[in-house]
Amino acid sequence: VEDLIRQMRELTGNYTPPENACVTHTVALLKLQELDNDVVQHMHLENDILYPRVLLMETELMNQKD
Repeated sequence: VEDLIRQMRELTGNYTPPENACVTHTVALLKLQELDNDVVQHMHLENDILYPRVLLMETELMNQKD
C-alpha cells in the first residue's frame, strides 16, 4: 500500500493540479489526497496502536493460563 501511495504522489506531483486544470481535475486530486491521508492514518492506527495492543493482550491472556 505504501508503494501505491508513493506512486500516486509521484504521478500527481503530490496532488498538485496544473495551472490550467478544470474544477473536476482539481476536485479529483483533492479526493486522492483525502484518500492518501485516510490510508496513512489507518496504517498508523493499525501498525502503531492496535497491533501492539493486541500483542500485549495476547501475552497477558497466555500468561493467565499458566
